[in-house]
Amino acid sequence: MKRKWKRFSARLLLAVLLAVLGSPGISAQELPLPAVPDTLVRPQERAAYIMSHFWDAFDFSDTLRSCSRPFMEQQLVNFLSLLPHAVSDAAACAFDSLYARASAAPCALTLTDDLLRIYLDGEGSPVRSEAGYAMALRAHLRYLCAQGFDTTTVSSRLREVTGNAVGTQAPDFAFRTADGALQRLHGLQAPRLLLFFFSADCDHCRQQLEALRASEPLGRAVSEGALQVLAVCLNDEAELQQQARDMLPPSWMAAFPLPRFFENPGYSFRHLPLVLLLDEAKRVVGRNPAITDIACMLP
Repeated sequence: MKRKWKRFSARLLLAVLLAVLGSPGISAQELPLPAVPDTLVRPQERAAYIMSHFWDAFDFSDTLRSCSRPFMEQQLVNFLSLLPHAVSDAAACAFDSLYARASAAPCALTLTDDLLRIYLDGEGSPVRSEAGYAMALRAHLRYLCAQGFDTTTVSSRLREVTGNAVGTQAPDFAFRTADGALQRLHGLQAPRLLLFFFSADCDHCRQQLEALRASEPLGRAVSEGALQVLAVCLNDEAELQQQARDMLPPSWMAAFPLPRFFENPGYSFRHLPLVLLLDEAKRVVGRNPAITDIACMLP
């Protein structure tokens, strides 16, 4: 069942853009935006200020609104829409402030955490952001630590979100190729290796695969030897594995991990496909990169 995502209103969008770019603007139907000091002239600074003070006019102890899912859902989408425009330090402080304020009502804190997870980490979310979700989780973790609460669940979630980060080495694993040959990830030699973890019965995987296939720069890089694509099928059913073979271009290498891989894979499969661009030493140089960015990451 597809979720109907809340999007931030056209009136608030205009108000935010006007505020960020330097003109006053407020939507009467939303929380009022803070007045940005005239001394802040750069759009990033103005966006950071709005994000930091977004909740100033809202009392979280008013549980009729702070515990109302429709109301909070719309406000949080509006708040998160500022995230791409604000500098990261200011955004991190804004999440700290949000958790501190939401703690005024237990139901508001629970709802805020749930909605941040859905919108920052949900498939198809208009404001989805792995970096933003990691930022929110760190703020939640700081709040829990300060209050002396249990951090197990949030810590585990943060490890999943930040797994296989840029700069880390991709864990080695053994796999069989389409013709049954046994190989290892770290045994492959290529200037850049695109690691594409997918499931043959995953619609989003199919869409991403087709988009990769259609990319002329990627196809050219593969044909010139600058890039190798290793498509790792996570299905263990013979029928789905055959579907995977049929889906892949002949220039890609199909990989079917050995059963023990799934006991402790070392990869975060919260969402599929998982796409990692590796350098020659198998270090991650891109995690779920935009297709248009991959060519820029090639040597």
